[in-house]
Amino acid sequence: MGDLKTISISESLFDEAYKLLEQSFPKSEIRSYEEMKKILSYSNYRMIGVINHNQEVCGLLGTWNLGFFMFVEHLAVDPNRRGNGIGSKIMRSFLECVDKPIILEVEDPVDEIKRRRVQFYERLGFTFNPLGYIQPMLQQSRVPVKLKLMSYPKRVGLAKFSILKEKIFKTVYMS
Repeated sequence: MGDLKTISISESLFDEAYKLLEQSFPKSEIRSYEEMKKILSYSNYRMIGVINHNQEVCGLLGTWNLGFFMFVEHLAVDPNRRGNGIGSKIMRSFLECVDKPIILEVEDPVDEIKRRRVQFYERLGFTFNPLGYIQPMLQQSRVPVKLKLMSYPKRVGLAKFSILKEKIFKTVYMS
């Protein structure tokens, strides 16, 4: 990644990483600062960061190890560095290191930005699943978001979807 290197985000870089989340996601799709900092210490959660030579966070990937699968909660790239392949490189690196299925959420591809997001993940080998749910609220007084699942390396069937949803809701959204 040229002048960039991958690290595990620790408390020393957390403020900068959280700022990147705020720049990249609506408030309804991220936890509060305090809640996010709390889960950083969970053994099944990991925030991977990409930093430049000045130790600035240029991108991040938040993941959960949920036993038989990995769940990607966030992928974010500094708005000034988007379009340079950083997001693809972060995900490809993650895909190479993981030996179990990977699940992530996207909004229904009903407009150009949402379609481009789905296409981004499809280019990486993810499959769009028509199955979805309403995301539980991550912050008070926020509107829940309708989400669909994308999966790697293959599509999720209806029976497996129920198991995945239950595990995601019990671990990710109850944390």
